[in-house]
Amino acid sequence: MSRDSRRISRLLRHTAGERGLAMSADGWSAIADVLALLELTRSKLDAAARDRSASTAAIRREGLEPGRRTHVHLAPSKDSQVGRRTSVEVLLGVDPGNLAVYRAPNGVLLTREVPPDAIVGADPDRGGGVG
Repeated sequence: MSRDSRRISRLLRHTAGERGLAMSADGWSAIADVLALLELTRSKLDAAARDRSASTAAIRREGLEPGRRTHVHLAPSKDSQVGRRTSVEVLLGVDPGNLAVYRAPNGVLLTREVPPDAIVGADPDRGGGVG
């Protein structure tokens, strides 16, 4: 993932409020505002979006790992309010099959990893996803 892609993700997921980025209730911001805050050109934003698309391909190929967390966080359903990020372009379907899955007290589903064969679909029109 490129540096610009990481900066955009951080802004939209974590620091929009403190940076003064106006966002709608469903997580949308004006492109011009994002570009101005991050001092990016539109071509760099487009390149970062292409990079994210390649990240989705990598997930299909390699599965999901927890990164710096101890578990991969999953939403229990498509319309769940827990376990999903609000500004994700693609919702991945996961078949837990033989995975050891635990339900946290807040309802988030946790597993150590999601192998590629457990990813059973992708819905690009949903505004949710795995975290």
